[in-house]
Amino acid sequence: MTIGASYGDAFLAGITANLCRPNQSWNDVEGRVEPSSAAAGPYEDLYSLYGALYPATSVHMHRLAALQAQSRRGDGLGVLSPLASGKEVANRAS
Repeated sequence: MTIGASYGDAFLAGITANLCRPNQSWNDVEGRVEPSSAAAGPYEDLYSLYGALYPATSVHMHRLAALQAQSRRGDGLGVLSPLASGKEVANRAS
């Protein structure tokens, strides 16, 4: 198995160091994977569900982010701090 990004980094470094030419063939294609139309149906259903997640949860996620930002500034609940332990959170809640 090869990792494409690291080969690309090495190739760019080689060009910069004048060790190879920009148009040089350096990484031959070993094989190709083509999509299967037979597998498209289940993926379309999953993608549709995935696509519905953001509109359905964005208001809540933005509100949670705002509460966390308030907590970090010290003007919120304080219990949302990522550094708070469970014991500290329980003490603050009581």
